[in-house]
Amino acid sequence: MSFESLDILLTTVWHSLDDIFVCVGFFLAANVVASSVQWSLLNYFRSSHYTAQITHFGFLFMVFIFLVGHLIGSDTATSLFSGFSIGFGYAMQPYIVSLLAGATFRSGSMFRAKDLLRINGQDYTLEHTGLLYLCASSDGYKTYFPNSMLAGTPIGVKPAV
Repeated sequence: MSFESLDILLTTVWHSLDDIFVCVGFFLAANVVASSVQWSLLNYFRSSHYTAQITHFGFLFMVFIFLVGHLIGSDTATSLFSGFSIGFGYAMQPYIVSLLAGATFRSGSMFRAKDLLRINGQDYTLEHTGLLYLCASSDGYKTYFPNSMLAGTPIGVKPAV
């Protein structure tokens, strides 16, 4: 048996180990920055949960794409992302629907915090509209409804007084 291809792979990884550690460290640092920005947007600037979450997600996504491109090269990254984009799109379809539904809820001003919502015959008080979920409370319990589910469910809204 020939272990030449395994030897080439391990040699390549060994010579790239410093880049891998730098990229992991950079991603961890970027995660701290993204979490701090999200906290600042929520608590200091009093922005919505949706805005804070989309900023956090967008920043980490851009850092991830940059780091993958750095590690494997731009031509390989382009080929890799081109090949996986269709499968990735199908796999992420429920999340994409939730993202778009959440954006519609936010931009259309359909709900506001503290509004009374009636979903499937149950009354809830809206806490916030997030990136993927709508957070509502009832009887001391917080319930998270996926935005994609709410896009196809009738919702009654009674504005807060």
